[in-house]
Amino acid sequence: TFLFVCNTFLSVCNIFLSVCNTFLSVCNTFLSVCNTFLFVCNTFLSVCNTFLSVCNTFLFVCNTFLSVCNIFLFVCNTILSVCNTFLSVCNTFLSVCNTFLFVCNTFLSVCNTFLFVCNTFLSVCNIFLFVCNTILSVCNTFLFVCNTFLFVCNTFLFVCNTFLFVCNTFLFVCNTFLSVCNTFLFVCNTFLSVCNIFL
Repeated sequence: TFLFVCNTFLSVCNIFLSVCNTFLSVCNTFLSVCNTFLFVCNTFLSVCNTFLSVCNTFLFVCNTFLSVCNIFLFVCNTILSVCNTFLSVCNTFLSVCNTFLFVCNTFLSVCNTFLFVCNTFLSVCNIFLFVCNTILSVCNTFLFVCNTFLFVCNTFLFVCNTFLFVCNTFLFVCNTFLSVCNTFLFVCNTFLSVCNIFL
């Protein structure tokens, strides 16, 4: 009866170990999905950083061009101040310069509009980066919880394996004792048969 109980307990332990192994495979699948999602997020962040660097380079070029335009406007204003003294001679030249200034001012307004659009897009990108960082922190927290749970499961499996080893050792001792008892019974039966013959 005790051997039957031990065997029943071992079968229950084996079923429990198979359930634990199935749960661990599900956890490993979920961790692989999380790692894939993190890789996609990191790739998207690298693309965003590349795009931001391109935008910063373009803004630097625009600012350089604006500084050149400002220098050019300063030179034009200086020329205008000199030409105001010679209005009678330079009226034609002033009309041409005024047309050029109108074109420059139109270009500056277009550049300012473009800078406003770029700044708006950069603010949107910063908001998106904040959201991505928040998602990454949540994912890292979930991975820590999963790793903790896997550690607990592995510890429980180690305890179960230790218990199975102890049970197997006990069964081996019991079997050895039964074999000794059977040998002793065989000897006793032999002795009794010999005694019956002599009687």
